Amino acid sequence: MPTTVINLKGHIHEFGARLEHAPADLVYIGRRWTMGHWDLPQHPLYNPFAYDTPTKKRDGTRAEIMEKYRAYLLERPDLLDQVPALRGKTLACWCAPELCHGDILAELADAS
Repeated sequence: MPTTVINLKGHIHEFGARLEHAPADLVYIGRRWTMGHWDLPQHPLYNPFAYDTPTKKRDGTRAEIMEKYRAYLLERPDLLDQVPALRGKTLACWCAPELCHGDILAELADAS
């Protein structure tokens, strides 16, 4: 089964604020998140880069930060060692269906 990426938005009642009711194969891959009644811990493979918005310049466009994230990940063997455990899982973040670091993790997990 391929690794997939989903958006958590709208799933709090289904999955629970801490994902206590989520399917066993669901892995939250984002930053620490406490907005909107969620209470999610930061995953070690979170994306440390933030994309620019019309009102705030951050680390670049969504495409640029995906390139930065891939380079960051490939330079970190300690993080890359965690990727194979994601194979076949459902990766949850806030970006999908937009380009997301979860897409990079899914690609690398499926290739491992």
